[in-house]
Amino acid sequence: ALESDLETIKKTADEAMRRGDFKTAEALYSEVLDSSARGGRCLGCDVRAAVLCNRALARLKLEAWRGAEQDVSEALAAQQGLSEALRVKALFRRGLAREALGELQNAHLDLNLALKASPTNDGVLQALQRVRASLPAAAVGQLQSQQSQLEVATWVSQTTYLTTAVLRLADAIPGRVRGYQGTSPHPCVRFPSGVGVQAHARTGSLLSLHQALSLPQKAPVGVIVLTSDRDFSQAPNFELEDGLTADYDIGGNLTVVSRQLAGEVSGPKITFNKDGSVSHRETCCYRQGRIVSKLKSDVPEGFVADVLRSFVVPTKKALGIGLAPGEELLCAAHHVDVEQVRAADLALPREGCHEQPALPAKANGDSEEAHPEVAAAKAAPPAYGATWEELLRAPPSCEVGPAFRGPLAG
Repeated sequence: ALESDLETIKKTADEAMRRGDFKTAEALYSEVLDSSARGGRCLGCDVRAAVLCNRALARLKLEAWRGAEQDVSEALAAQQGLSEALRVKALFRRGLAREALGELQNAHLDLNLALKASPTNDGVLQALQRVRASLPAAAVGQLQSQQSQLEVATWVSQTTYLTTAVLRLADAIPGRVRGYQGTSPHPCVRFPSGVGVQAHARTGSLLSLHQALSLPQKAPVGVIVLTSDRDFSQAPNFELEDGLTADYDIGGNLTVVSRQLAGEVSGPKITFNKDGSVSHRETCCYRQGRIVSKLKSDVPEGFVADVLRSFVVPTKKALGIGLAPGEELLCAAHHVDVEQVRAADLALPREGCHEQPALPAKANGDSEEAHPEVAAAKAAPPAYGATWEELLRAPPSCEVGPAFRGPLAG
C-alpha cells in the first residue's frame, strides 16, 4: 500500500474510535500495521508506535487485554518512535491491560513510571491507587524493592535526553526547592541530597547537573537578573559547593564536565563533542582556577568513568531522563554498565548538610592566614582517588603563568 493509502486508512480508524466503533477501528489499525509490515518502508517508526498505541486502546475497549498489552509493549520497545506524551499513554494503557489480566505488580510498575513522567495526570493516579488497593498486603511491602531491582536490571528512561519537561520531572522529587543558581537566569532545582538540576529558561531542556549546591539562601543584593517569571530577587538562591558539574547544550548533549574546589575550578575540565569523544583543544587540567596542563595523559585514569558511574548516570536515572547518544558511547568506551548503576536517592538529605555553613567571602587583600577555613578547604582531598591528588601536589613540568583572561585586544 502507498503511504497516502495507509494514512487514509488510519484516519478512517481514528474516526471509528471517536464514534465508539472499536471493532472496526481495531480491524483498520491492524490493516495499517500489516500493510506497513509487507511494504517495509511506508510507515515511519513514530507513526507505527502511535498506531500500536491506538490499537491497544481499541483492544482495551473490546476487553482484549492480552492483545492490548502486547501492542503497547511493542511500542515501548521502539524507543525512537515515542514522544514523551506517547510514552505516558503507552505505559498507562499497558498498566490498565495488566491490571485487567491480574498482573497487579507489573501494572503497578507501569503506572508508577507513567505517573513519574506525568505527575498531574489524574487518570494515571486513580489507576495506580486502585491497583495499589487491590494488591495483597505482603506484595505492597515488596514493591519498592522490586522497582529498584527493575531499574538496575532493565532501565528504560521515562523520557528521552531531548525532554523539555526537566522542571516537571524534578518537581516530582519530594523536598525539592526551586530557585536560581548564582546569577544565572535559568531555573534551578535543589534536592535534599544537595544535588541540583538546571533547566534552560527558554526550552525547558536540561542545562546542567550540579553535584552539590548550598542550602537555599536569599538572592544576591543589588544584582538585577531578568528571568522568565521576573522572580529572581524573591526566589531562593543556591551557591555551587565543592563537587562536579555536568553541562549540556540545548540539544541535550553532554558538553563539559568540571570540578570545583573552594570556589575555584580544580581538576580536569573535560569538553566533549556531540558523539561523546573528547575535544582535546578545549580540555585542560586546573589547579585553583589556573590551567596547569593541557595533556590528555594528565587526566587521571578512571576519572570519566567515575563521573558517569557515580554522578551523571545515577542522577539522570533518578530524574527519568535518558542518556544522550554521546553519553551512551562514553559509558561503553569507559566500561560503565548503565544497567548496574542504581538511581540516586535525591530525596535523601545529605549527611550533615545543615551543619555546613557557607565559607565567608574573602575581601580584596585578605590573606589565607586571615581565613584558615578557606585554606583548609583548598587542602581538602578531592573526591576522585589518589591519582588526581598526586597530580595536584606535584610541581608543574613548566612555569605556571598568570590565569588566562581571554584573547588580547586587536
